[in-house]
Amino acid sequence: MKSADFFIDKAKEYASSIDGILPNLHAHEPGAAAEDKEQSEKISEIRQKTKELFSEFDNGEIFQKNILAIDENKMLWLEEEEVLERYKHTLSLFIDHVTEFRKRAN
Repeated sequence: MKSADFFIDKAKEYASSIDGILPNLHAHEPGAAAEDKEQSEKISEIRQKTKELFSEFDNGEIFQKNILAIDENKMLWLEEEEVLERYKHTLSLFIDHVTEFRKRAN
């Protein structure tokens, strides 16, 4: 099994990636298809990596379920910015959980 530090570091990395995406989310000029496509690919990648991270952690199902609910709501009514903010919040909760898990294990 991977260490708690691994999961914490990865979650922080993904949250940081979201921070890098958010300011530029709607900054592209209309018709800037290349930038929009690149940004869309970054968002898809971070969402996939987050799901994989939760699936690799023992008892990470609750975080996976939260992410699935966020994705379902995106299809219904959430804007991309809100989705990313909710992903970031879930990553923060995950970091707190793993940190507590690590304390109990020691």
